[in-house]
Amino acid sequence: MQVQAASKAYHFGRDRVRALDSVSFSVREGEFVSLLGPSGCGKSTLLWAIAGLKALDSGTVSLDGDPILKPHPAIACIFQEPTLLPWRTVAENIAFPLELRRDQRDGSKERIARLIKRVGLEGFERHFPKALSGGMQQRASIVRALAAEPSVLLMDEPFSALDPFTREDMNLLLQDIWIETGKTMILVTHNIEEAVLLSDRIVVMTPRPGRVRKVVEINLPRPRTAEVLTTPEVFTLIAGIRRAIAY
Repeated sequence: MQVQAASKAYHFGRDRVRALDSVSFSVREGEFVSLLGPSGCGKSTLLWAIAGLKALDSGTVSLDGDPILKPHPAIACIFQEPTLLPWRTVAENIAFPLELRRDQRDGSKERIARLIKRVGLEGFERHFPKALSGGMQQRASIVRALAAEPSVLLMDEPFSALDPFTREDMNLLLQDIWIETGKTMILVTHNIEEAVLLSDRIVVMTPRPGRVRKVVEINLPRPRTAEVLTTPEVFTLIAGIRRAIAY
């Protein structure tokens, strides 16, 4: 994945607000990268451009050399809210992307069943979203995103509405899924600890207009547990990232 000189401004009457200003970075295949910065720095705008859901004013986004100008079948998204269809059961929600693509290949049902079991939703396949907790709804969203086997998974603060305990559990689950599947993942977050726990690299962005302040390599062994965030090495790392954001 290559982002080159991405720029975007919004117009509100006579006012013009620059969201992104010449943002450039790359993501290697199978890498976990976080876009980290304060609220309003253009992180979500950038992610939506990477997903092909929002046009840039200038600059390009490409996947394997092909420009991303519209939603791409190799890219799946998970948003802040679960966005499950309330009239469909968990199983029906998960199968929905395959129905849209008429993708009923051999083994798809077995693959989805394995994913459901992996995220702890076995036994809830026939439940409707309103019967699930927020964390369970996001687990269903993760399985739905993975059901069509994308090569890239984009996430826009998917755990921001969860309580701290559930969020930590979801972070560890996401790390496990990334290790098991080898998917390329890009996460938007304003939570430094979350970014450090999950990422290979962190793209630290400036306040609006969003620019790349620095790219931080996270050279911590995997799998990581929440306890790694309490070590002196990581305290120093987090403090450096916090200074970069505030600079």
